[in-house]
Amino acid sequence: MQAPSLYHHFGDRSGLIRAAVDAAFEEYFHRKNTATPADDADPRARVAAGWDAHIAFALAYPGLYPAMYPTSGPLPSQVERSGARLRAGFDELEQAGALRPGITAALATNALRAAPARCRPRRRRESRQRRQRRDIRRRPRRACPCARRGPAT
Repeated sequence: MQAPSLYHHFGDRSGLIRAAVDAAFEEYFHRKNTATPADDADPRARVAAGWDAHIAFALAYPGLYPAMYPTSGPLPSQVERSGARLRAGFDELEQAGALRPGITAALATNALRAAPARCRPRRRRESRQRRQRRDIRRRPRRACPCARRGPAT
């Protein structure tokens, strides 16, 4: 597919990204719906299974995940749906008395939603010295003009 065809279908770059994010959230919610804990009656197990599915998705699609959950700018509408599911799980835990004293469902939800943003791998900046060493190793080696060539006579 070439750029004119993409623009015809999606309008612009942001339209293409929105379409990719929409498709990714469909897959994401499918995976979350099929993540079933060993003990379906236990709210802790359900929250843990949902969180494990969330992290597994982030690890499976490391390039797409930041577009789904951006740290700045407008959030996709599906983020609210994802957050509501997480909040519902913590509301259940709060009603069951399974949260620690002083921890509310809202606090737990906000803390967990912030966690993946802090865990994203950062690009390592290569030091100038390391870059120079790398470039030197890549240069073709030239034979020393004083080195012998062939058997000595």
